[in-house]
Amino acid sequence: MLLVGWGALVCMASLLLPTGQAFYLPGQEPISYAKGERVRVTANTLTSSSSLINYDYDFKSFHFCPSEGAKTAQGASLGSVLKGDRLVTAPYAIDMLTDAQCKLLCEPVSYNYEDRVFLKERIMQHYSLRLDIDNLPVGERFRLKSGDFLTTSDFPLGSIMTDAEGVVPTLHNHLVFLVEYNTVTIDGQEFYRVVGATVHPTSRRTLSDDCQYGIRSPELAANVVKSGPPVILSTNEESKDEVLQVQYSYNVHWIRSETPWSQRWNSYLRITAVETHWFSLLNSAAIVLFLGGLVFAVLIRALHKDIARYNSLPESAADEFQEDFGWKLVHGDVFRTPKHAMFLSVLAGIGTQMLAVVLLTLLFAMLGVLSPSSRGSFSTLLLCSFVFGGSIGGYVSARLYKMFGRENWKRNIFFTAVLFPGLTLLAGIVINFFSIGAKSSTALPFGTVVALICMWLFILVPLTCLGAYIGFRKERISYPVRTNQIPRQIPQQPVYLRFWPSVLLGGILPFGAVFIELSFILASIWGHRFFYETGFLFLVFCITLLTCSQVTVLLTYFQLTSEDYGWWWRSFMTSGSCAFYVFLYSTWFYFSVLTMSDMTSTLIYFALNLMLAFVLFVLMGTVGFFASLWSIRRIYASIKID
Repeated sequence: MLLVGWGALVCMASLLLPTGQAFYLPGQEPISYAKGERVRVTANTLTSSSSLINYDYDFKSFHFCPSEGAKTAQGASLGSVLKGDRLVTAPYAIDMLTDAQCKLLCEPVSYNYEDRVFLKERIMQHYSLRLDIDNLPVGERFRLKSGDFLTTSDFPLGSIMTDAEGVVPTLHNHLVFLVEYNTVTIDGQEFYRVVGATVHPTSRRTLSDDCQYGIRSPELAANVVKSGPPVILSTNEESKDEVLQVQYSYNVHWIRSETPWSQRWNSYLRITAVETHWFSLLNSAAIVLFLGGLVFAVLIRALHKDIARYNSLPESAADEFQEDFGWKLVHGDVFRTPKHAMFLSVLAGIGTQMLAVVLLTLLFAMLGVLSPSSRGSFSTLLLCSFVFGGSIGGYVSARLYKMFGRENWKRNIFFTAVLFPGLTLLAGIVINFFSIGAKSSTALPFGTVVALICMWLFILVPLTCLGAYIGFRKERISYPVRTNQIPRQIPQQPVYLRFWPSVLLGGILPFGAVFIELSFILASIWGHRFFYETGFLFLVFCITLLTCSQVTVLLTYFQLTSEDYGWWWRSFMTSGSCAFYVFLYSTWFYFSVLTMSDMTSTLIYFALNLMLAFVLFVLMGTVGFFASLWSIRRIYASIKID
């Protein structure tokens, strides 16, 4: 708990810093261009908030213009590949400080009936294009209620208009790029850097002089009046034999800006709905204060008074006093080895490993070390820290297993190293087959799958064995009281203290502390948007851990006062049940917010959310388990028992 408290203090201090300031790691230096020099433009996969099937930029049914020469794939990190990023060189020729008007991208492209049907379906599903200019996303700019501007990381593939025939999709084939730059002087020479990139997509059936816009401000792009007939994707029976010719073109306008290069991501990472984030934080803090008051009243005042009173009585009176308190009656059974002690120790070890990984990753993200310009850095750090943190899981699992008095240490090491990584990889491979069948760019290449298996077998497994070896070498953790030979009979319990009612009740308050922030996380993940409110997220996460600890300690105490000593698994399940409510919330989010219609996206969505719920179950369950173990050891170490 000291680690959680320290992390909360660091996070609170970070909230005092200006938000949205990106920190760039060494090796991510700005690129300075000379006048007329070609600026790097790349294209990424096409994504949609209505489907989890992503498409490569060069997917044949789109018939986008190919780049000049060979199309070279850009290097990507492991996390970027896992996200489905597939960067290729885009065909747009953008030169520093060189405006372009009505520039043709390639020869006219032909779309037959099947291609038009495919494009129509993608536009109706709100697919978006993702282009980067100098590693900066090209998107549309909007004004927020606060007066600040927010830039999206993509722009729509097409628009949906209505006419006499009903809903008609139009294809965006003409792009107006507005590129912002500033000036720097290096060794006495003047160079230029890209500090902003926005786009205004339009649909134009014919290319004429009216494409020469006079835009000189990104904020004015949305006010440009469209002229000329759009490219309509007709899919009726009369047009089945027709071939649609589409001419792709673009404009480029350079705009001088005073924005420093280090702050060029600010308009993408602007925190929206700040009041809601603060409400979420205050809501979580109120829950913690409420539970803290209960813990103080029950465990610090009443329990401390009972222990002091019992220890001050003579032995004969203590025996009589003992009959009045259920938690004292079960002192000979409270540390009895639980059923399935092997799996409990394994899950607690994996949960401790996950907790360390999540805290480390969120801390780095909160401090701005994980720059958004480094694609997939968050996922890469999360994966690598879990793999190299295998020694933590092995050590904790071994210590607990030895505390339970069990000796099958080989099986303990095997399950710790294989259970969670193996199940995760197996589920990932099954999901990958669905992605391959749907021809999605999120399908992992065979080499990436092999790399993940090698990381598991040759890094995670040896480190887990090393941690377990150190854990088994340590002396066994002793209990403050002896365990009786014959187990005590557990009396009939009230309904609210039975296993499943108390478990499900225990997960409500931790979920209540996190559900507001959870809505932003789900909207960011499935909406393919940047989530940069890591300061709020880190603090809410720490408060949720405290909530899990307090709820589990309270319910465990009430369980013991009712003379039920089977607290081991129940403490784990009580705080872990928060994951059940998270999965229910994600189900509600699917039916209420998302508009996914294809079966493949639905299966992938629920499979990924089940995996997320399992991770939260193990992580939160571990926190509640160790909080209960610590409190029970303190309670029974404080009384005098012969």
